[in-house]
Amino acid sequence: MEPLIRALARSCRRCIPVLAGLTAAAAAAPAPRPAWTTSRLVGTPDAPPPYVAASIFPGLTFDTPVDLVLGPDGQRLFVVGRWGKIWSFDPRTPEAAPVLFADIAPIYPEFPKLEVFSIAFHPRFAETREVFIRTRMTESTLTGSQVLRFKVPVASPLRLDPATRETMLTFRSGSHCGGNIVFGPDGFLYVTTGDAGPASPPDINNTGQSIDDLESAILRLDVDGRTPGLAYRIPPDNPFVGTPGARGEIWAYGLRNPWKLSFKPGTTELWAGDVGWERWEMIDRIERGGNYGWSVAEGAQTVKPSAVRGPTPILPPLVAHPHTEAASITGGFFYTGSRLPALRGAYVPNMAFFASPPLRT
Repeated sequence: MEPLIRALARSCRRCIPVLAGLTAAAAAAPAPRPAWTTSRLVGTPDAPPPYVAASIFPGLTFDTPVDLVLGPDGQRLFVVGRWGKIWSFDPRTPEAAPVLFADIAPIYPEFPKLEVFSIAFHPRFAETREVFIRTRMTESTLTGSQVLRFKVPVASPLRLDPATRETMLTFRSGSHCGGNIVFGPDGFLYVTTGDAGPASPPDINNTGQSIDDLESAILRLDVDGRTPGLAYRIPPDNPFVGTPGARGEIWAYGLRNPWKLSFKPGTTELWAGDVGWERWEMIDRIERGGNYGWSVAEGAQTVKPSAVRGPTPILPPLVAHPHTEAASITGGFFYTGSRLPALRGAYVPNMAFFASPPLRT
C-alpha cells in the first residue's frame, strides 16, 4: 500500500492527510485470520432425555423377540421369537430359566423360514384352553399369512400341544403382512394385515382401498362360533357385513403395514401404529369402518390420487411423524404404572428413533 500512497500524494497534495490516516489504519490492522474449517460444532447440544430405556431382566436373552404378552394366569410372561420359539418366564423370579412353551417351526418342516409374530390367549382360557398364534409361512403366496388355533393341556408351566393345530385363517403374505393378534374388551379377536407388497413401489396389489380382500386391514373375528365354510364366525355388527363383494371380517382398512395394536385400558379405544412409506409414520385411533387412506395417501402426502377410493371417507391419522422425527412406528402401549407419574395415561410408541414426547389425548 505504501507505493500507492506515495504516488497519490505526488498527484494530489490535498490527499496527504487522508492517505496518512489510511497508512496508520493499515499498519494497525491485524493479520488475516485463518479459515476455521475443522470445527465439528453443528448446533446447541440436545437436552438430556426425560426418560431412558433400561434392561429390567438383564439375565434373560431371547432370539429376535417380537412380542411379549402376559399369560392367562396373570403372572408369567410369554416371549415370541420370530423364528418359531415361544418362551415363558416368571418376572418375579427372573433368575429361573425360561420354559419353552412352543416351537412352531418343526410343525411346518416344508417352510424353513417360518416366522411367528404374535400370540393371544383366549379370554376364557381356563374354560377353552385355546391359544392363537400369528405366523407367516412364506413371503409371496395368497395363503402365506396364517392365524393358527391350538389347545394347551392343563399343566404347569403351560406347554402347547402341536397335534391340536387348526389353521383358522389365511391371507396373502408379503413384506407387509401386519403381524398382530389381540383380543378386545368385546371378546373378539382383532387381526392386523398389510398390503402384502414390498417397500416400493407402493401398494403393488392396489389393495389399500379395497374391501373385497383381507389385506391392508384390521379384521374382527368371533373365535367362539363358525360361519359356514369358515373356522370362525363373522360378527354381524362388523361394518361391511351385507355389503356386496365385501369381506365381512374387515373392521377398518386403508393401512399400509399395521404391526401392533393396543386397546386403551378401561375403554374400547383401539390404537394402531402404521409403518409409513417415504415421509410419514402414522398412529391411528381405529374406528369401526374407518378408512386410513393408504394408498391414496400416506399421512398428508398424496401417493395415488387417482386410485379408486373405498366406500367410507378417508380419516386423518391421530398423529403423523415425519421421518426427521421417527422411523418405522410399529405400535405402542399405554403406561398405567405409578413409578413414572408424568407418563401415566400416555401412549408410548415403539419406533426406530424418536424426537417428540409421548402422545396424550
